[in-house]
Amino acid sequence: MAHLSIYSLGPFRVMLDGDLVTEFESNKVRALLFYLAVESDHPHSREALAGFLWPNQPERTARHNLRQTLSNLRQAIRDHSAKLPFLKITRLALQAAAEQVGIFLHGVYFVPLTGLSSTASGEQDPPNTTTELLAGERNKSIHR
Repeated sequence: MAHLSIYSLGPFRVMLDGDLVTEFESNKVRALLFYLAVESDHPHSREALAGFLWPNQPERTARHNLRQTLSNLRQAIRDHSAKLPFLKITRLALQAAAEQVGIFLHGVYFVPLTGLSSTASGEQDPPNTTTELLAGERNKSIHR
């Protein structure tokens, strides 16, 4: 079984069976892969994905861009030659096939933190950066 690992903490990178994938032509290709992997529990219409990635483009242009982006994504992750493809693709929708091939996501899981400053209304301010979030988690583990 092939394994696709997506690392989102620090520099975004993708590993295919232990090899770094470097053939992404743009950040839109990376964004499409990440979105499909994170939201792999259901198919996503091509129309919705095109509107999500190119909100200010005419629909025809956005759909063309999605086709080009999907083509590059499939090349980069060698989806055409995979025994079990990473992506389920139809004329109308796309979905990551995480249950078939082992897509692993590595990143930060955001959880409520205690000890954050409170606003005047009593609500807690969320961390402003990943660094603050990680510092909060590190401090929580030290003081437990």
